[in-house]
Amino acid sequence: MNRRLNLDIPQNNTFLLPRDILAAADHLIGLKFIIGALDDMNHLKNKRICSLADLLQDQFGLALVRLENVVRGTICGAIRHKLIPTPQNLATLTTLTTTYESFFGLHPLSQVLDRTNPLTQIVHGRKLSYLGPGGLTGRTASFRIRDIHPSHYGRICPIDTSEGINVGLIGSLAIHARIGRDEYYMVAVGNSLALNQDIQEERASLIPFIEHNDANRALMSSNMQRQAVPLSRSEKFIVGTGLERQAALDSGALAIAEHEGRVVYTNTNTILLAVLDNGIRGQPMRDGHNKVYKLFSDVIEGKEGKFRETLLGKRVDYSGRSVIVVGPSLSLHRCEFRCEIAIELFQTFVINGLIRQHLASNIGVAKSKI
Repeated sequence: MNRRLNLDIPQNNTFLLPRDILAAADHLIGLKFIIGALDDMNHLKNKRICSLADLLQDQFGLALVRLENVVRGTICGAIRHKLIPTPQNLATLTTLTTTYESFFGLHPLSQVLDRTNPLTQIVHGRKLSYLGPGGLTGRTASFRIRDIHPSHYGRICPIDTSEGINVGLIGSLAIHARIGRDEYYMVAVGNSLALNQDIQEERASLIPFIEHNDANRALMSSNMQRQAVPLSRSEKFIVGTGLERQAALDSGALAIAEHEGRVVYTNTNTILLAVLDNGIRGQPMRDGHNKVYKLFSDVIEGKEGKFRETLLGKRVDYSGRSVIVVGPSLSLHRCEFRCEIAIELFQTFVINGLIRQHLASNIGVAKSKI
């Protein structure tokens, strides 16, 4: 308020003063005569993200109010019957448990984690929504709110959003964007990027040549990746963007070795890794230093079916990022499509390349070579 109304009131003063009212009225009069500028309500600096911690804090306050009413009722009943209540009878965890169970089960923004494929698990946890209690609705939100704002550059993906009535109301954070833990409101200057793909989210960054695609088709392909069911045997892609490996490592579907070692035992739930001595390379250490790597499960249950994890190799390196178990839809620690799907998607580019390099005389010959 000091910055907006040009005041110098101390920060420890949390009460509304007559000086504040007069300054606000003077500012509104100035806006009437085109003195000053209106705030852009769609700018990110004028918005605040309500995190899960804020929602849980509100539910905790609601649980305390309910607990207070229960304690008051218990004390009144004990006085009426001339009894002495015990602390165990006054305060119970039932009220707190019931409140949180109702929140996770009935809240409009409470959803089950989408585990259709590993990529979906990453994106589902980085969603931003205008909907919910205290927010907007799909029928009342205007076009200006749904539209892309310049302050979204490098922070919110301009491509990935819901389709239908909620278009523009549900988005995703960009790759390198994160929610700060600082209590102060701050929006950095968005005129430079760490990477070229920083403007997009994870699924859109896996689409090759996305800058040459139509925006509607890019949105459709981004949502189609969310619906892709993991294949029993993935194959390496033909054209990639370079972020496939990092997406697979961050998906949580891989068991990664933290130390150099040799796999000595495996079963459906456990991988036993004998850690190697750094001084004498290749010699296992004592049995007490064997490390057990727990898999998430033998069978991961998704919305569309079940898929098994397979063991990639018996030997792991000392890089600290060696993959010893590969999850669904991952082959050689990359998120991939089958070779046939990739050829079908990029067949036009391959045919043009063969004809341009004089490796094929016409389209028919190029298709036969493919």
